[in-house]
Parts: sequence; structure tokens; C-alpha cells
Amino acid sequence: MSTNRKIALLSLGLSALELISIFHDAQTQVAIAYCLLFLALLGIFIYAAYRTSGPQFTTISIKKTLVIHDHNASSANMTREHKIRVNYGSIPEIWSRGICSDGTIDNFMVDGETVPKCDQIWSPGVVVDLRKRFSEAIFMDHETTVTWTYDLHDSFPERHEALDHDVIPGTRFVEMTVHLPTDRPCINASLHVLVGGESVSQLEDPEISEDRKLLKARVKSPKAGQTLRLSWDW
Repeated sequence: MSTNRKIALLSLGLSALELISIFHDAQTQVAIAYCLLFLALLGIFIYAAYRTSGPQFTTISIKKTLVIHDHNASSANMTREHKIRVNYGSIPEIWSRGICSDGTIDNFMVDGETVPKCDQIWSPGVVVDLRKRFSEAIFMDHETTVTWTYDLHDSFPERHEALDHDVIPGTRFVEMTVHLPTDRPCINASLHVLVGGESVSQLEDPEISEDRKLLKARVKSPKAGQTLRLSWDW
């Protein structure tokens, strides 16, 4: 709890206790004091239960930027900027999970530093989880941004391609951006919501720049467990 909130709650409690003085009967004063104490403890309990009932941190925003460097998409780079706020407790580390590609992935970095092998977990099917360890644990109401980057090779070989994002609990905003090579502009683009690998709805079409080389999609308050898919033909 922040210092300002603690001061506000203390002031409220003292103001409530001052009401006792208007009663002259000692037994009445004691009864009221116990009631106020009970209500204060109940309020603290409800507040603590509320703060700890959801995810430990809120994703204020996550911005994924894909840059494809050449016509055949043999070389590309992904940047994933993840801004979070801790809701309760402390967090010594954070993960970027489910990184996958049709091609190969390498050159993993977090906040500009190479990710050690001990902080990389590989799963069958070329799925990677990456860990960011904080130098010091971050606590409730603290905000921080972690930037993940990695290179993709031969990952977008088709005329119809897509960039996916799996929504985690507590996500407020997602932005996906795709930069296409100068000699291969976008023909059309769309944004869908997937559940279990199947499309369940189509959202507003992504923005396409005038030169058709930049795609951008923004989604507010997406639902956890869904996948956002930015697709394009080129």
C-alpha cells in the first residue's frame, strides 16, 4: 500500500474514533470502539482479498514490433515491449513465454543484454520461454518495462502471413506493428480473435500506411486466453 493511502486510511480511522466522544456512557463508547475496530479490520481484509484475487501483475501495455528486412523474409527481427505494474507481493523475475516461429529463432536479448542459456527454456516444436531476472525484486504498485528482442529466419515464407499474440490475464492494451520490406508492400490486412486455434470474431482492420509498408493494430482490454492474429497478404 502506498504511503498516501496509509495516511488517508489513518486519518479516516482517527476521524471515526472522534465520534465516540459525543457519547457520555462508557459502555456505549466501548461498544462503538469495538464496532469501529471490527469494521476497520473487515475493510482491510476485503481490500487485501481484492488486491490478491487477480494476477500478481497487470500488463499495462504490450507492444510487439516485427521488422521484415528482405523480399523473401529470410531475415526479420521482433521487439516485444512489456510494461507491467505489480498488484501485490513481490516479483523477482518475469517470463516471455510461447515464442515460436515457422523458421528458426536466435539472438535473444532482454533490455539490450544477451539472455543467458540458463534463462532460456526450449520446448519441442521450436517454442521458447525467456526469463528476465530483476537485480532487485519489485513490489506492489511498482511499474517497470521489459524489452525482449530476437531474430527470426525464414519465418514468413508464404504470400499470406500472420503475427499472433496470446493474451495473458490482466492485459489492458496490446499493439502489434509490422514493417514490410520496401519491395514487398501489403495487399490487404485483417485482425481476428482466435480461441483454441479457431477464429471467433473479426476486429477492426489494422491501419495500413499510404506506402502499404507499415501495419498497425491496437486492442484495448483483450480477454485472457484468446489469441490476437494480425494477418496480411503481400
